[in-house]
Amino acid sequence: MDEYVDDSIVGTRFEAFLLGAFGILAFLLTTVGLYGVISYTVSQRTREMGIRLALGADRSAILAMVVKNGTLLAGAGVVIGLAAAFLLTRLMASLLFGVGPKDPITFSLRSGRIDHGRHCCQLHSSTPRGQSRSHGSLALRVR
Repeated sequence: MDEYVDDSIVGTRFEAFLLGAFGILAFLLTTVGLYGVISYTVSQRTREMGIRLALGADRSAILAMVVKNGTLLAGAGVVIGLAAAFLLTRLMASLLFGVGPKDPITFSLRSGRIDHGRHCCQLHSSTPRGQSRSHGSLALRVR
């Protein structure tokens, strides 16, 4: 009897495994992409940060500027992603068991996970903190 039950749900288990694997892959790609965008933005603004430091800006103000920029980028991505997910849930409604396609808890957990990834990218990357620790005159050198 157990073999019969296992054989009957093997397709559903595989679909659930694939959805979970692709969800983890999407989260990793999002995190790496956010890290890349934040690093690129910081590297493009190195001279500006150097000028701000040379003029007496506080290091926490530089870090706050980077965090604000990353938060705005991630927030825009979350809004666009949640809107697209809300519109496309009808296509996946048949794969959901015990959860509605427009479940507010699921949507808030998704956006919270992306926000956590953004937070990790910003506060654990060496780029924003390294820029705020460097001396302002080093950033102003002509390359």
